[in-house]
Amino acid sequence: MKKGGLFVIIFFLLTNFISAGYNCSVGLAEEDQKEISLNGRTSIKGLGIGLTYSDEIATLEKYSVKLLIDTVKFTLTDTSNSTEVEMKSGADTIELLNLTSNLIRIKVGSDSGKAELLEILDINNRKLFLTSAQGTYPGTATIEGLIGNKEVLLDNTSPTKIESVDDVDYLLELFSASDTNAIIIVKKCEDENAEFIEIAESVSKNETTSNITETNETRVIENETFSKNELNVKKPEQKKDSSLFGRVMIILLIIIIAGGIIILGISIFKKLRNKKQIQETSEATPQGNVQPEQSDYSFTNQE
Repeated sequence: MKKGGLFVIIFFLLTNFISAGYNCSVGLAEEDQKEISLNGRTSIKGLGIGLTYSDEIATLEKYSVKLLIDTVKFTLTDTSNSTEVEMKSGADTIELLNLTSNLIRIKVGSDSGKAELLEILDINNRKLFLTSAQGTYPGTATIEGLIGNKEVLLDNTSPTKIESVDDVDYLLELFSASDTNAIIIVKKCEDENAEFIEIAESVSKNETTSNITETNETRVIENETFSKNELNVKKPEQKKDSSLFGRVMIILLIIIIAGGIIILGISIFKKLRNKKQIQETSEATPQGNVQPEQSDYSFTNQE
């Protein structure tokens, strides 16, 4: 009975955890989500976001992405080697200076630097990311890339981050990720002067699962272009604290089960030993007196 009560308590602990969320200091939050392909760019709630890195290690249950926020996509050619880009944080001019098989020189604003494909270049307080480069310059050339204001890292242990762009707070959340794409959620307060405030509440696992399912179904309906069947992605852990709590509870449960198995083994061993002793005692006890056999012949003395 005591063991049964203990397992009930453990089950209750494992089915509850602490979840964290965010509310706007004033009013409500607007939310949208979109899929971004690796090295691609999209706009979510008016914020340009580029995906420069996406990785999934299923065996370790680890997922991580690198994002460029306040991002604009650009193309430079030999006939149009300079272009002006407009971001929320301001405007800049990008110019192709030189392109060979070993060198790509780009100018952003008044600064220039050597760029490499699929690598972030910090230049003139901007983040430059080239996705392709073909040809030579001077000569026939085409270069494509992304330019943004800031790089943000999200993973399954820290899936959310708040970033301020042009004095407006944006809450970025990693919804899912694979090696080729990621789904990013962006939240913004209806009142642009409001701030995000972190809150925590205790909820049951069943209730949380139900809420997540309903929320996911709503998001899929709102985003008709997204199909989960076309992606090979996994949802990251939502909170580091809840993951740690769950692991501690699982370890505790394993220890208790192991202790029960050891106690059961000792009990069985004692019973077998007692049974063996009883058998040995029984075999050593005499079954009765045995009378000697009488001879068939008897001899008497005659006088």
